[in-house]
Amino acid sequence: MEWLPVPSPQAQRESNSERAATQHRDEMEILYPWFQKEEEKKKGFSKVTSPDEDDDAAESSEEETTSTSANLLVDGDIEAMLGDLDRARAELATTGEASLDDFKTRVLGGTWLAIQQGIGKDAVQGICRTALARRFCDRRGVLQSTRFNYSEHGKDAPGIIARAWRHRMQYFLNIELSDPAGERLRFTAEHRRAYSEPTEFARLASECSHPPTQQRIAQTRAVFA
Repeated sequence: MEWLPVPSPQAQRESNSERAATQHRDEMEILYPWFQKEEEKKKGFSKVTSPDEDDDAAESSEEETTSTSANLLVDGDIEAMLGDLDRARAELATTGEASLDDFKTRVLGGTWLAIQQGIGKDAVQGICRTALARRFCDRRGVLQSTRFNYSEHGKDAPGIIARAWRHRMQYFLNIELSDPAGERLRFTAEHRRAYSEPTEFARLASECSHPPTQQRIAQTRAVFA
């Protein structure tokens, strides 16, 4: 079982209001997908340095052009793709906790992707869930979000690595919250040795032979290393 440190009662109280403030935003993202896109524009999330950047750039350029693929799809095709997206999200929600208070994972996809590219989902993203988490990332000089493409890493690895990223980020945030030094705390070798990776992630790391996925595994392990 993976262990996560428990923040002090004072730290928990200080972060409760910030978490509550983001609950409405999470609900809006679920009810209105376009709201999620607008919020991400405001947040200015950084991209990970990987081959995935090319995919992100391609998505951006395609939004500005009219694709003829829409004419090749029928309603049944789109419904099937969105059904695949729903199943992927349901699977993610039942594979461990989808959110660990301040960080969460989500499957990226939707109608626009289905029409423009002919697929219902394209990646799993790890992302900050609260303002507390975003400030922590800024203060510590790490990314507020990261994504793992199915086209690059296959069916299972994206979710496994995204959950490992979320787990690792929450662990180190909790360390900061539970220590009297707080924001001034410097993570030590002892903190790093005490961290226990999710079992599924450790298994993937030991069995994976795909270089791009090996690189993303190494990048995830390098956070706060």
